[in-house]
Amino acid sequence: MGLREQVVAEGKKWINKLHYSQTSRYNFRVGGSADCSSYYQYCLMTGANVDPGNWTGNQMTKGREISRSQLLPGDAVFYPGHVVLYIGDGRCLSHGGPDWSDMGPVQKSIDYRNDIIQYRSYIKEEPTPVNNDYIFSVSQVQQGSNGNSVLLLQEILISRGYDTGGLDRIFGSLTDAALKSYQTLRGLDVDGICGPITWSDLLALEKSSSNYIARNSFMGSNGTSVLLVQEILKSREYYTGYLDRGFGILTETAVKSYQTDRKGASGTIDGAVGVKTWADLLGL
Repeated sequence: MGLREQVVAEGKKWINKLHYSQTSRYNFRVGGSADCSSYYQYCLMTGANVDPGNWTGNQMTKGREISRSQLLPGDAVFYPGHVVLYIGDGRCLSHGGPDWSDMGPVQKSIDYRNDIIQYRSYIKEEPTPVNNDYIFSVSQVQQGSNGNSVLLLQEILISRGYDTGGLDRIFGSLTDAALKSYQTLRGLDVDGICGPITWSDLLALEKSSSNYIARNSFMGSNGTSVLLVQEILKSREYYTGYLDRGFGILTETAVKSYQTDRKGASGTIDGAVGVKTWADLLGL
């Protein structure tokens, strides 16, 4: 069982077994008491040996802020004055009380409140690349930049309906406007700079240190690596389907067409995206 699974298992162990109290916050026994922040801290320390801090204000300064698309089990979702333990599939364990007679925590959708203010992660797990995964990095780019990192930015934005003026590898005024529109929509700093935070939100891929991992993808695969394949090929007019993260027949057909046109530069014409095809697609 991985660290994240251990944190969630610890959280579930206390379902409907704790009273809510802001004064007796660490009485972890059946019929004992805790508040939301001490409950989250206890689960994280017990399951992953990580201390996120002992109250919500402190917890919001530790770890790293992430986007909703990056949420993984064991991460924290914050509302004004409240924190919950994310357990996957849009669900959380919330120990909210506020009355001593209330027994918790209880499972809820993270959207049971409409005032989410932040998502944070504290668990550092380095994903392990396997054969045919492609490891790459991207550069910070802004108006006046050029090259393959700009091309990748344009490909992602175009596939999502933004107008960058084409795939010219030049960060001009249209690419700047498109990026700022994306940053506004996503609640990011609207500075027109595609740096680490914006790249992380755009790609939403697993990372190994400062590098991204593009997973080997083929018929039946799913996830953000498949989404990136679809985005690149959609912007190059090979892929005509939805950006659904699912590697189906339309994605395979698009990959094969691309591989055929590349005449061996992207590897065997097999409809799968391994190291050689990734390297050719990204050029990074």
